[in-house]
Amino acid sequence: GQETLEQHRALGANIEVDVAYQYLKFFLEDDEELARIGVEYAAGRMTTGEVKKVLIDTVTPMVLEHQARRAEVTDEILARFMEVRALTF
Repeated sequence: GQETLEQHRALGANIEVDVAYQYLKFFLEDDEELARIGVEYAAGRMTTGEVKKVLIDTVTPMVLEHQARRAEVTDEILARFMEVRALTF
């Protein structure tokens, strides 16, 4: 985005360096939606807050799933994972 909303509406965002948009390029699986966001954001029709909301909505389920799976790891599972064992190829 830009420093003010008025500047952003007039100049748009530089999506090549915008952090939230760059994260969306990695995490958002819908290429058409990413392209639409890029066009709207670069034109100033979409605000930084709106892009960040899309990012939050995209990443939050992944984080919650990771936290749930991480909570299932017991000391026994961790010890088995870390034990020295022969590798088979």
